[in-house]
Amino acid sequence: MPKTKFIIAGLQFEPKFCKKINTTLIESWEISANPLSNIYKTQKEGVYTVNIIVHIPHGCIVIPNGVQSGFDLIPKTEHKNTLFFQYNGVSSITTSINKPDDHNNVLCRDFGIVYEYELSENEHSPMYDLYHIQIDYTIIQKSALSVEAILVQDTNLDPETDRGTVTAVRTGGQ
Repeated sequence: MPKTKFIIAGLQFEPKFCKKINTTLIESWEISANPLSNIYKTQKEGVYTVNIIVHIPHGCIVIPNGVQSGFDLIPKTEHKNTLFFQYNGVSSITTSINKPDDHNNVLCRDFGIVYEYELSENEHSPMYDLYHIQIDYTIIQKSALSVEAILVQDTNLDPETDRGTVTAVRTGGQ
């Protein structure tokens, strides 16, 4: 992946890689219900690394025009299909995390892995590919809202089916 940086809403994103990691197609009963993710603070001031593992239907099609606030993870010149990384800003998410305040609400940076896939008439369920995506982001706007976690969603534009996982930054020896 070329060294490209994108600035969106006071954050600078630098995609590190987007790799398909399976060698054979994965059946629907073998996939995770939500993307898996982790985030950690790097040694550079204000820089975070996000790792995402996500199952994507094999043969997803190019993202239609109109999807905004992000960038292609697989350049269209390399592959006829693409995945799109989307930043949706900050969301307040209710979780089962035990917090003494805010009724278990957590402020999250909301990320999406966006694609479009539609089952054909003779297809019962799709086969999947497994992708590992790594992106660094830097908070460049001093007034950027502080958050406690990230929310990573897998979004199929057709039909509208979203899956997501909330992940907090690892600190210390936790």
